[in-house]
Amino acid sequence: MNRNLVVRAIGPGIVAAAVAITPAAHASAAVDDALIAALAHGDGPGAARAIVIGGFQSRPSVLGDAIFHAGIAAVDGGLTDQFAKAVAWGLPHGDVPVLVANEAFGAAAGTAASHGLTAGQIRAGVEAVSLTDEAYLGQGPKTWTGVTSTANSSSGPAAPALSHFRIAPAVLRKGSPNPTVSFTDSQAATTTLGVHSLSGVRKGSRCVPASAKTARGSRSCSRDVVVGRFTHHDTAGSNKVLLPRSIRRTLSPGRYALVAAAAGPGGSSASVSTRFTVA
Repeated sequence: MNRNLVVRAIGPGIVAAAVAITPAAHASAAVDDALIAALAHGDGPGAARAIVIGGFQSRPSVLGDAIFHAGIAAVDGGLTDQFAKAVAWGLPHGDVPVLVANEAFGAAAGTAASHGLTAGQIRAGVEAVSLTDEAYLGQGPKTWTGVTSTANSSSGPAAPALSHFRIAPAVLRKGSPNPTVSFTDSQAATTTLGVHSLSGVRKGSRCVPASAKTARGSRSCSRDVVVGRFTHHDTAGSNKVLLPRSIRRTLSPGRYALVAAAAGPGGSSASVSTRFTVA
């Protein structure tokens, strides 16, 4: 395999922009939030496990979306180096072929290229590509020495665990108060929460987002698309956070799921979810 295959496959001149991590209004692919949490907190083995469990080895758009959103949380949390190492370990050890990894970085590039980049975001992207390149060339570390969830190791700190996860009110009407998300975390950790749209209408052979215009006379269908993400820095015990207004105002009438996973010193938690409706 040629040196810098992963970097060159993305395309000359866009290595920094391609995988630099910047905020986006919406995600385009449904992603296991446990994968994002693992990458964001630097849990390489946890990321590899989430890739295998989710069957994401041949889904570059899903992997690229996960890299993008995990990087947002990692840069904000000062975990740039850990994030890059987790990406470089998770992709090859999650049985992702090198060409799919190339496409995943390209998918992240498509999301990031239209946004202004900070120096820290550029560094996160460049480091993730460089370390992943080395890993596929067999020049990366042979053993994992970073954060590891308890599912991968019988020793070390425990991974966080989320419970009692709910949103109230569960039916959002025009003029109703902004809903509160409440949950219990077993430890101080960072939780990534994703809003998934579950409602759609049939347009030909496709299931498209439901709206006042598309819903008239159309058959309903089920879909699962991430339409927003946000993070919360938890304390051990009970936690409460408002659904961001920037996300709520984009939600059309329909059914939604709120999915969350936490990342702490011992690794990432399992995902938890609850459902709500926009009337």
